[in-house]
Amino acid sequence: MINKNSKKIFETETDEKNFSNFSNQMDEKFSESERKLQSSSDTTQSPDQSDAQSQNQPETQTQSEFESDTQSETKTEDQLEVEEPDSTANPTNKQEEMIKKLSGEIEEKTKEIQETNNRYRRALADYDNLKKRTEIQVQSAASHGIEHILKRILPVLDSFESALRQMNDSKVEKEVLDGLEMLYVQFTDILEKEGLKPIPARGSKFDPNIHEALNKQSQPEIDDDIVLVEFEKGYFFKEKVLRTAKVSVNQK
Repeated sequence: MINKNSKKIFETETDEKNFSNFSNQMDEKFSESERKLQSSSDTTQSPDQSDAQSQNQPETQTQSEFESDTQSETKTEDQLEVEEPDSTANPTNKQEEMIKKLSGEIEEKTKEIQETNNRYRRALADYDNLKKRTEIQVQSAASHGIEHILKRILPVLDSFESALRQMNDSKVEKEVLDGLEMLYVQFTDILEKEGLKPIPARGSKFDPNIHEALNKQSQPEIDDDIVLVEFEKGYFFKEKVLRTAKVSVNQK
């Protein structure tokens, strides 16, 4: 495998053994390169074979997987057919239970609303009654206070009237008498506005509720139980008798 030219080059060397060693080394290198080439050829052929094998294997796998899938689908369909009655029955029962529960809660809430409404109405009625009672009490307290004041004013009013009568009898100056009479009119007007009114007495029929008979007189031309003389005036405070009239009654 070594050329003659290369042999001539190594003839100049000191020893032929070196040439032989060199030739052996070259032979070994060529042999190694041949082995590498053979191994590379083997490797290039193996991928095709492996691809063919891999192509054959997935087909078998897909067939097995398809069979397993079909079996699982048939199983699930059978299970669904068996479980369909239960799946339809359970929701209806749950719905009925929920409806009953909700209806019961609605009834309870409606009862509570009715009770609260009734309590509210009763409280409102009580409040209205209390308001009316308080208004009546306030009015009665105010009227009671006015009544108490008027009772204390009545003796002053009696004295004022008796003074006017005496001044008329004594023939006091007209200007003084007119001034006093104007004061009396203003005073009685104020009292009337507060609810004070005189009780009719002279010439009216005797009424024991508003009259107090001090004595009896006999006048044939006048009917019985007719008031003849008024000794002291009586007064109403609004519709209440504040003071009875002291009178003399005719009796045949």
